Amino acid sequence: MIKVIINGAKGRMGREAVQAINNDSELEVVAQCDVGDDLSALIKATQAQVVVDLTIASAGFNNTKIILNAGACPVIGTSGFQTEQVKILQALALDKKCGGLIA
Repeated sequence: MIKVIINGAKGRMGREAVQAINNDSELEVVAQCDVGDDLSALIKATQAQVVVDLTIASAGFNNTKIILNAGACPVIGTSGFQTEQVKILQALALDKKCGGLIA
């Protein structure tokens, strides 16, 4: 069972992601979070392996760094990343030996 956190769970896409993951027998939603929650602490407390980030563009880059630094793999459904930001995140993921996806 893969442990998943949905960040941005209060939004429309976040709610859809929670429902989709709940319908998959190989995935488990271990937490739902949104603005104001301590994402890093939540990742560590739940031992989440994957964090789906469905927040806003201005938060996506920092959220992805938090996810990687906390030891989880990011799946990012937030648009608006700059080329340089993607390069930074790729280097961080390589350093942490963690894959991820920016959709």
